[in-house]
Amino acid sequence: KTARGWVHHQAVSGIDSQVVLYNGVHVKVIGGGKGSYWDISAILSKLTTCLVILTLPRKIIMFICTRLLGHLSTIYYQAVFEQFSIHDAVAGMSARLLAWNATFVKLADREHHGIPVISKNRLRERLYSLMRHRGHQMDSDEVAYLCEYSFQALLSMHVGWSIRDQLQGVRNEVGWQRGLTDDAINKSGQEEFIDCDRYNVACTLYEDLSFDAIVKLFDRDRRRRFLERLFTPRELAEIY
Repeated sequence: KTARGWVHHQAVSGIDSQVVLYNGVHVKVIGGGKGSYWDISAILSKLTTCLVILTLPRKIIMFICTRLLGHLSTIYYQAVFEQFSIHDAVAGMSARLLAWNATFVKLADREHHGIPVISKNRLRERLYSLMRHRGHQMDSDEVAYLCEYSFQALLSMHVGWSIRDQLQGVRNEVGWQRGLTDDAINKSGQEEFIDCDRYNVACTLYEDLSFDAIVKLFDRDRRRRFLERLFTPRELAEIY
């Protein structure tokens, strides 16, 4: 019997035995080594980790600015995290509408069907007066073009733009068709005016709440879905 394990001893009977001798090479395989391959899940995991780590400096700076700088933090906090209330927004817009309406009454120089309106000449007069101190930047032709563009832009303002009107506005912006929307183009040749409704819509652009949103909010005939009725504030729900 050898230590190499190549000799196999087999008992044939109780008193006899048979010895079989194998000649050859004994191979022993041990697992090991390494290989490389693309693991999408590992890549996504590492990428997510990197993105999270990259946001840490910003979060730290944000925390310092909004929490640890005394009264400056109060100012920064109010600038970053804007408080919103429908009640306050409606109150603020109502006050601004009153001020804008008073200005509109002073600017109105014509009447159209008994309603005060602003003419193009009035708009041109006021814009020329405003731009007279910018003579080194804009000549008279440029100011005239500004007046025409501003007047046509104000004519295009109205409450309740539909998707079709928005698409038409995009077409006009890229130059597919001259002029503005159909209702802003006076095809009959009559003089065009800026009424109070267009003036109010223009004044409330880029507000937290647009003039159109306020009008629809208090419109009882508007259809409200279930979730809107469920989450409508109590003081507004009494309107309906």
